[in-house]
Amino acid sequence: MAKSSLLIFLILLGLLGSLSPIVPIPPYKIIVLLAGLLILFYALSLISSKYMDYKLIQLSPLSILFLLFLSWSALGYLYSTDPEKSLYLTIQSLGAILLYLGLILHIQKKNQIEIILKILLCFGGLFALVGILQQFLLPIFINPMADSANNSTSFFAHKNIFSGYLVSLVPLSCLAYLFSFSKTWKYISGIFFILLIIALGFTGSKGGQLTAIFSLVAIIGYLIFTKDRKNIILLTQAIVISLALYLIIDHIVKIQPDLQNETKLAHSQRLSITQLVKHGTSLQWFGRVWHWKVGWEIFKDHWFIGSGPISFHLLFPKYLIGLNPTINNHVYSSGSPPHAHNIFVQTASDSGLIGIGLMLAFLILFYTRTYKLLRSSSLEIRPFVFFIATTVTCFLFHHMAEYNWPGPMFIYSFTFFIFIIDFIYQKQFNLKKDNAKGMTTLMSPALGIIVIFSTLISCNQYYKFHSTLSERVPANTN
Repeated sequence: MAKSSLLIFLILLGLLGSLSPIVPIPPYKIIVLLAGLLILFYALSLISSKYMDYKLIQLSPLSILFLLFLSWSALGYLYSTDPEKSLYLTIQSLGAILLYLGLILHIQKKNQIEIILKILLCFGGLFALVGILQQFLLPIFINPMADSANNSTSFFAHKNIFSGYLVSLVPLSCLAYLFSFSKTWKYISGIFFILLIIALGFTGSKGGQLTAIFSLVAIIGYLIFTKDRKNIILLTQAIVISLALYLIIDHIVKIQPDLQNETKLAHSQRLSITQLVKHGTSLQWFGRVWHWKVGWEIFKDHWFIGSGPISFHLLFPKYLIGLNPTINNHVYSSGSPPHAHNIFVQTASDSGLIGIGLMLAFLILFYTRTYKLLRSSSLEIRPFVFFIATTVTCFLFHHMAEYNWPGPMFIYSFTFFIFIIDFIYQKQFNLKKDNAKGMTTLMSPALGIIVIFSTLISCNQYYKFHSTLSERVPANTN
């Protein structure tokens, strides 16, 4: 039953987790639905946990730090400057806690993790294909956000969100393509990799494209370090094919008479891979710098506990007035942004020293464990560890200039990746059995029960607020 509930959650996460304006279901209903499925998954996992290996279901130091970070994010609702919007991140954080605790109770073998990654990769390939087909402006794939110069967003609301989703899947597709023992899955993963690279080219997101380049350079460097010539050749071939197909599709779109007028504006506004090489990014980074400056000012005034989750947009105008928003004769005039465009700045301003401290602590421990696994684990597991760590690094690298963390696709996927490294670490370096039924083992169900009740209360309040709000605004407002 726990397996079925997790499968249903993954499918609905893939289908609805983008919170797309294309989907007729209001986002607040999707948030509550996913949270309800996670409650079910955890409850079923807890019921079946008596059959599990106790040395794998105890909370490790990495698990405790990560769960503390999520818990503090959820508690931010109690003191937030904007409690209505903060409730969104509260539900997402509580859901991530239930997902992590459920995985601890449910996952016992590496092949279970591989199934989860395959599902995530399949949806990534599907969304990438839709993003490519949007170039042809087919009626079935018309992008509702195209007028905002976001020509390729697939099922996402913005090109930067779409690219942030894709870059985290590039290392996973490389892992499956280069190291899968199944020829069928190897070929499918190779196709997914090509689709991901092409779609990233058409998003026009500079941050996503640069992050993808960074990940490919890191992967090639790893293959050179391990002297894996066969996989270097395979990866090089896939990259060449991806770039060739991108240029061909881009050329076809430009020369088609029916699409010339429609694509002229989009191509003039969108910065593709070829344009990225020619043009700088100073104007876009100018806005980012002021977002970070304001985030720092908010942190200084709310340094201990922060101003509350997702309150940056509310405080931004107040703090901008006190600054001189001019750099090199450029004046900031973009209005109030939804977030600080940096996960660390946003976390510091929202959650204060406690929140950013917990985040840095679990990330340091994450990379420490990754390093130990790469140095001391079995040879067959090292590539898997490297590519998962690269996936997390790509996520963080892209979030240096973006902040998509609260989105279901992002917070839940990131939770999976943190859990994977912790799970492999415990499998590789056996924990002492005499501690198997100690305090950390008992903490999991106690924390889970508290989180279940907190999630139910939060979801009820969140649903009532937005259902009432939706009656006062047009039905098509996302």
